[in-house]
Amino acid sequence: MGEPRGAESGATRTNLGKNERILSVLGGGALAVLGLRRKGVQGTILGLAGATLVHRGVTGYCNVYGALGIDRSHGTTRPGKPDPDAGFRGSARTAVQRPARELYDFWRDLTTAPRFRDAITRVEILDESTSRWTAAGPMGRSFQWTSRLTEDRPGEYIAWESIDPSDLPNRGSVRFTPFGDGTQAEVHYTVEIDPPGGVVGQAILGLFHSMPQAMLEDDLRRFRELMESSGPIRRELQ
Repeated sequence: MGEPRGAESGATRTNLGKNERILSVLGGGALAVLGLRRKGVQGTILGLAGATLVHRGVTGYCNVYGALGIDRSHGTTRPGKPDPDAGFRGSARTAVQRPARELYDFWRDLTTAPRFRDAITRVEILDESTSRWTAAGPMGRSFQWTSRLTEDRPGEYIAWESIDPSDLPNRGSVRFTPFGDGTQAEVHYTVEIDPPGGVVGQAILGLFHSMPQAMLEDDLRRFRELMESSGPIRRELQ
């Protein structure tokens, strides 16, 4: 009795459609190559993500889909279950040995972002509240979006969101909370990312929710190290 059941389980252990399996293998291979070219935490994460994505495509089975009851092998999703393609939301906190106002001033100068946000390659200031961002993505692709400040409280809080058209719709915020004698502050960084277009982009976000989280934490770590090793910070008023 147990043998037929096991055979049935093996026969039905597929929850990806044919196109998604092919794109998972191709995208995973590209991610693995990109991971080999990068150093540090992000390179390791990309390499592991690539290997896992290739395995996902070869086997036709996604553990996340399985846990959520999603089956796309026949283009269906079990009713009532959340879809991982809904995007990513992550947050990270760290304590920095600098006053909150100085940390705010540095972050508010958006052109400094490439110095601690590893994926960001360029930020162009369009006006007082609008900027154009370029980020390096998997498979050698660059993503661009225009971002608008939605809230700006000097020394305390910055919030933003992308505006259409955008390669990578996103929104986020950063809060600076002083503590102790005022020479230290907690930085709370939150980001939400909507899936990029195409099956590969959706598959990557759907499977690797932990990858953007690790990158978020790594960016905040670099910000802390940069701030604690630098001198006084002054932001030019525009």
